[in-house]
Amino acid sequence: MIEDETRRALRVVDKALRDFFPHDFHKRCMYAAFGIRDVLRDRGIVAEIVGGDFRCFMLSRDRKLPTIEGFGGSKQGGQPSHFWLECDGRLLDLGPHYLPKESPHPVVATPVVRWRLRAELPLFVRYEPKIRYDRDAVLDSTPEVNQRMAVFVDRCRGLARSTKPLPSRWDWELTDMASVESAASRGDRWAQGAIRYLSFVGQ
Repeated sequence: MIEDETRRALRVVDKALRDFFPHDFHKRCMYAAFGIRDVLRDRGIVAEIVGGDFRCFMLSRDRKLPTIEGFGGSKQGGQPSHFWLECDGRLLDLGPHYLPKESPHPVVATPVVRWRLRAELPLFVRYEPKIRYDRDAVLDSTPEVNQRMAVFVDRCRGLARSTKPLPSRWDWELTDMASVESAASRGDRWAQGAIRYLSFVGQ
């Protein structure tokens, strides 16, 4: 099933990022996007890379400080501030799960995103596309960056072919509002805070 393949691709690329960029894996969304796309392509699944801006609800560990954090400032024709993918009617992104690494204060864990695009995104996670790349787009950068990308993607593809079990670094995935409500019922603090945030903003 494509759903299983997208879930596995996220885990594959998460592990590859942590191994390949141990100190700043959370800042490598462009590498993540190409890695996920090519892991899925090896399985005969088309995924398109999208660039733009991204914001996500965050909650301090004491639950007293809700904030909206993310990446903005993309300009038409310029380098996007963030990259994610669309595949089989889903938005795929590791970015929200990595946001706590850059937060100026301790925050609760956030999920990865595999949102079903048939439903509108809720206000606690917002994506603003600026550019959609051709499904066969290649990186156009310096020779050093192009080479590093090629090595990284090969690492992802090799890891995807491995039969070794992959670590599960998140408890749940943001796929629709039902997933948020289910996580909240199990005591997930981010999900509980996100639902409370929606009640404040009126969505």
